[in-house]
Amino acid sequence: MGKGSGNGTTRGDRKRNARRERLRALLPRDGAVIGIDLAEEKQAIAVVDHDVRVLARKTVKARRSGWVRRWTGPSGRRGRRGSRP
Repeated sequence: MGKGSGNGTTRGDRKRNARRERLRALLPRDGAVIGIDLAEEKQAIAVVDHDVRVLARKTVKARRSGWVRRWTGPSGRRGRRGSRP
């Protein structure tokens, strides 16, 4: 068994908890965070509260280029590939 703080938490646990505390300090108590993952084949969106509890989650299987067009609209910025979908 490795050395620990004596309470069963590992160094990784303590580092993760410290990082979460720093992030919580940045977010107002009544606020929420939206995270969006625009992967190529499957996209996800999640809304989390101050305590990093998931309030809502949605996953969609679609091409990423379709999502980008929906979010930016027809006059939105184009990527390096031009106007090709």
